[in-house]
Amino acid sequence: MNLFTLKQLIDNTGSSLLTWQQIKYIRGKKRKGRIPSWFTKLEEKTLKEKSSRELLDIYKTERPNRNMSKVQPKVVSEDKRRKEWILFKKEGKLHIGKTVKKTKKSIIVTYWKENKHIIEDQSFTKCERCNIGSFNNNDCLISINYREWHQVIDSLGKDEKALILKAPISAFIETREVIEDSNFRQELKIEITANSLESAIIQNLIKEEKIKEELVDAYEKLRKEKVIQYYTDRALGGDDKKAATGRMGIG
Repeated sequence: MNLFTLKQLIDNTGSSLLTWQQIKYIRGKKRKGRIPSWFTKLEEKTLKEKSSRELLDIYKTERPNRNMSKVQPKVVSEDKRRKEWILFKKEGKLHIGKTVKKTKKSIIVTYWKENKHIIEDQSFTKCERCNIGSFNNNDCLISINYREWHQVIDSLGKDEKALILKAPISAFIETREVIEDSNFRQELKIEITANSLESAIIQNLIKEEKIKEELVDAYEKLRKEKVIQYYTDRALGGDDKKAATGRMGIG
């Protein structure tokens, strides 16, 4: 299953351990079979309580956990007979719907909203009425264009009131989507632009902007020189009292 680190088994919040059934589903393996002994021992060592799946503080990771295992992405099929569950975005937020109709350009789904009172990020209830869908025959309907971002998801089953997913929503989407739609802290990305390795090293190691600019300018002026004459304060001369000048080759 290509599992090498604990982070691959932790959800995107960095605080909960996935179940063995969730891990097998995410990795595209059959859910049947016994839980391996190594995973049972891992649960005993890392979990506060098996029922809550919450990790001991020492094993929790930064949020979001970028190493969480992901489900292979799938888009909705054009087969009108298939009624998939779909994760999609509206008004900058993630939502879930069950396909009821497909046209040439769009998918019509019944909207299900998150049920925060049962299993966070994994349990949903059928929407009765809201501001983003149109209400028809006791169904809240939403139209999704095929070109809009969406992802087919799988559920453990549902009744008239509840839907349970086979894995948390974050397992179905890329990390960048999780960051866009969550209240996680943003990361600062710093890019170094340089036309040589030496300039890049200077930019990376020197914090003072003025000194950094002077060093880069000096390097650019001297990079084409084959011989450089240098002067010191005799600190490198030892006791031989030679003139503190010399010649140094480059290249």
